Amino acid sequence: MNKGQLQPIVGGFMWWATGLASAMGLLVLGGGCSDSSASNSGPGSDAGAAEAAGQLDASGEVVDSSTEAPPTDAPTSDGPTSGDAGLDAAGPDAGSKEEVFIAGGYDLMGHYSADIDVFTVAHGVADASAELTLAPGGQLLQARIEYGAAVLGDGRILVAGGSITHETNDSGLSVAEIYNPVLGTSVATTHAMTVARAGLTATLLGNGKVLLVGGNDANGNPLASAELYDPASDTFTATQGTMSCARFAHDATLLADGRVLITGGWSSPPTATSLNLCTSAEVYNPALDAFVQTAAPTTGRVYHTATLLPSGKVLVAGGATSTAPTNSGTAEIFDPGAMSFVLTSVPMTTARAGQAATLLESGKVLLTSGISGENDAGTAAIFAQTAEIYDPVADSFKLCAGTMVQTRAGQAQVLLHDGRVLVMGGGTGDGTVISDTSEIYDPLSDSFVASPTMSTTRGLVPAFDLTL
Repeated sequence: MNKGQLQPIVGGFMWWATGLASAMGLLVLGGGCSDSSASNSGPGSDAGAAEAAGQLDASGEVVDSSTEAPPTDAPTSDGPTSGDAGLDAAGPDAGSKEEVFIAGGYDLMGHYSADIDVFTVAHGVADASAELTLAPGGQLLQARIEYGAAVLGDGRILVAGGSITHETNDSGLSVAEIYNPVLGTSVATTHAMTVARAGLTATLLGNGKVLLVGGNDANGNPLASAELYDPASDTFTATQGTMSCARFAHDATLLADGRVLITGGWSSPPTATSLNLCTSAEVYNPALDAFVQTAAPTTGRVYHTATLLPSGKVLVAGGATSTAPTNSGTAEIFDPGAMSFVLTSVPMTTARAGQAATLLESGKVLLTSGISGENDAGTAAIFAQTAEIYDPVADSFKLCAGTMVQTRAGQAQVLLHDGRVLVMGGGTGDGTVISDTSEIYDPLSDSFVASPTMSTTRGLVPAFDLTL
């Protein structure tokens, strides 16, 4: 492996800072990194499968109320093969609204953002221009990228860690805050995190706590440790167990049984001759407060996606891998019962790293854009303008009929109530631009259309639907 082989993921993905000659340096308020994860993917976030008690009232105060965990029954994979229809026939109620939150970001001038944007989707309106609008949502207390975030059971959002540097060994922050979407304000947590983290993942557990995993410490070194945020006491506590491998730019996926799958990441900063990837995977068990190693994945990965399927298995796709440093088209399925991985019967249609993935209402998975390789000279990354659909029933991938409005890597992605997908930000073109644009994927037409422009450029930040 030579330095040229590393450039697409090393230089191209860290478009805003290090340039193509650097040694490498994705969430919608994740992916860390991430998808991270489930249907709402992006760097550093996880939608979670259960809520804690308490809700926000009209004044923005937390009030006690009895809540139940959202249903764990996933949609089936059956549905039309033209596009990806199979949506709920009733759809969202006419006149209903939903809001999508995204915050933080970075521009090419070295300015980090604390600005928050809120997309509002008005369902059933006759005026198409009024259907999707964008408005300021206030500011975070700390400008940041590559942070971990999760929507708490009461509707507030934990924003933890992240970075305000842009090198390969991004140094982490230890500060955290709670954003109240009703008031449009953010307050610092009573205590800081147990350790600084950038490129971490954040996953809401069934007990209402948030699991914060890995990331780079204040000196830019990947961590094997994890911690729990308890919203009841507003405190952070280190988990009893640590991971078998230090991880940065990994992914975390909440499983149907409440455990958390941790895949991929760097175990140490990459060099010109090695990506230094974690080739192991592990599962966090909240009951034991410990990590248990799985059988080995088929390859190590970084800036991949890991999406929970209706079957309870996990699709782990793409990324830069130990066997394909210029970005991989391979994908594998994790079986939580067997604690093992197996390659999909066919690879993706396109090699991708830094892509986003979303579970659609049909039970299929949408994977968008990402970095697909490098030019012949090895001096610039090639960004894919395509998207594809994984069908877990057929165990196959197919290209979407329509191309994306813009190429992206490190973008945020959120499933809307009507079955469409909102895609936001990311690096674009040849990797020299960060985007402030957004677009919407419609599974009925299997195509993309432009949507409102955000207030600032955003990449490596997560996004959330606030009205789940």
